[in-house]
Amino acid sequence: MVDLESKRETFIFYYKGEKKQRIDIFLSKKLNIPRSKVKSLLDKQLCSVNNNFQIKPSYRLKINDKIVCALDIENKELISPQKGELSLVYHDRDFIVLDKPPGLTVHPAPSEKQPTLVHFLLYHFPSLKKIGGERPGIVHRLDKDTSGLLVVALNEQSRMYFSELFSARKVDKIYLALVRGKPQKEQGIIELPLGRDLKNRTRMAVRSKGGKPAKSAYQVIWTDGEYSLLKVKIFTGRTHQIRVHLTTIGCPILGDKTYGGEIIVKDYKTKILKKLVKRQMLHASFLNFSLTNKEIKTFQSKLPLDFKQVLYFLLQEPLKVILVGLPGSGKTELAKYLDKDFFSADKIVHTLYKKGKDGYFLLRQMLGDEILNFNEEIDRNKLWKCLKDNSYLRKEVEKIIHPLVFGRWQEYVRARNFLPFVVGDIPLYLESRFAKDENVVFVGVFRPEEERRRALLKRGWSEEKITQIESWQFSQEVKLRQCTFVVDNSGDLKLLQKKAAILKNMLVKLKASKVKNKIFLVEEKIKKIETGF
Repeated sequence: MVDLESKRETFIFYYKGEKKQRIDIFLSKKLNIPRSKVKSLLDKQLCSVNNNFQIKPSYRLKINDKIVCALDIENKELISPQKGELSLVYHDRDFIVLDKPPGLTVHPAPSEKQPTLVHFLLYHFPSLKKIGGERPGIVHRLDKDTSGLLVVALNEQSRMYFSELFSARKVDKIYLALVRGKPQKEQGIIELPLGRDLKNRTRMAVRSKGGKPAKSAYQVIWTDGEYSLLKVKIFTGRTHQIRVHLTTIGCPILGDKTYGGEIIVKDYKTKILKKLVKRQMLHASFLNFSLTNKEIKTFQSKLPLDFKQVLYFLLQEPLKVILVGLPGSGKTELAKYLDKDFFSADKIVHTLYKKGKDGYFLLRQMLGDEILNFNEEIDRNKLWKCLKDNSYLRKEVEKIIHPLVFGRWQEYVRARNFLPFVVGDIPLYLESRFAKDENVVFVGVFRPEEERRRALLKRGWSEEKITQIESWQFSQEVKLRQCTFVVDNSGDLKLLQKKAAILKNMLVKLKASKVKNKIFLVEEKIKKIETGF
C-alpha cells in the first residue's frame, strides 16, 4: 500500500515463526535493508507491532504478531544502475547464480566508493528496482576479496524464499582456501563463537562471552607441509567466519592481512608469492539447495585465474634428488656434475662440529671432554674411536645430529625453490628414516667392488674403518632397490660427466611430469567436492 502524499510504502507482515525472533533481524530480511535502517525506522515510530509503536530493535516477535512498517519510496531509488560485466552460471525467471570476481563489493556501503555488484545487477536486471531496498535481490554475500558463487533473487517471492533458506541453514556452502601451514588433522570441525573484536571493531574474533555460535568443517585437499589447499564447509554464516576459524588452527588464509595471512618476504619462494597474491585466497566453490518444487540445484565454480596461478606455483616444488650408494661409489663426483652447489651432509656435519656450534655443544654434553683435542675442538679420530664399538652411543649421536642435518637440508631446498631439482649427498638418508616426501627421487651410484674399495683406501680409510662404516648402512642391494635411476660409475670421470648430463635431462622431464600429474590430481579432487565431511 502506497501513500503518495507522504511518499511512503506500507508493508504488513504476520510473524509465523516457531521461535521468537528479534524484530530488527526479521525486518532486515523482509525489507532487504540493513539492521541500522530498521533501528532508524523504529526510532521514528514508522513501525508497529500489534499497533504498539514503542518498539525496540531487541523486541522478540511471537507467533501471529502483526507488523506494520512504512518505508520511504525515495530510499528505493538511491542506487543507480551502472554498466558492468557479470559472469552468470545460471539464470531463470526467479533467480540467478553468478561468479563474483575478487575485488568487487556486493552492495553499497558508506566506506565503499566504487561501483558494487548491486549497481551492475540493476543495469542487467532492471526489474530488481521493484524489490527495492539498498540490497535488491541480495540474499547472502561474500567479502569483497572473496571470489565465487553468489545467488541473487530476481523477484520478491524468490528473495523471501532464499532469505529463509539461507537463514534456516538449508544451503550447502563449500569454499576453497589456500592457507599457510598445515592443520594437525586431515579433516576436522571448528566450533568457536564469533563476535566483534573488542579492540578493533572492523575485525571479528573468537569470543566465549557474547560471541555467536559458529561452526565450520575443513578437509585437506593438498599440502606440502608449508602451505595447504583446504575444502571448508560452513554451517553458520558469521562475518569473516572462515578467515577467523582457520587462523585459530594456525592456518591463516594467504593474503589475508587482517587475520595473519600477510606474506613476509624471506626467500625466493615468498618473494614470488608476494607478487602473485593480491587478496585473500578464498573462493566460494560450491552451492547446493532445493527449490520450492523440491528440485535440487547444485553449482560448482571454476577457480579464478589468480587463485590458479598461486596454487600452481605452490605445486612447483623442486625434485629432491638424494644420491644413494656405499662409501666410495662416487656420489660426490656425480653430485658436482649435476649441481656444483649441491648439498653435502659431510660439510654440514663438519660445520656443526665446530667450536660454538649446535653439534659441538650437544656432543660435548653427551660424550664429555674425551672427544676434544688440546684446542678444545672435536677430534674426529677420537670421536670415531668412541663410537665404533658402541652401537648404542652411536645411535644416540645420530638421533641428535641427523635432525640438525635434515633441518639444514630443508632450508637449502626452500632457498632453491625456483630450480627443477636440487641435489643432496646425504650418506645415511635412507637409514635415518627421514620424513616421507613424494618429491624425493633416489639416484643410486654403483661402482664395481674392487674399484670402490681402492678409492676408499686412497682416501686413507683402513680396512677396519671400511668394514665398520658399511655395517652401519643398508647393503648396496637394498639401497639400489629404492632408486628411480642408477648410474653405473665403472668408467672414468669424463664418462661419468656424460652420464650426469643425460641424467639431468631425465630429471627435468620427470619434474615436469610430476608437476603435471600433481596438478591433475588436485584438480580432480576439487571437481569431486562433496558436501559430506
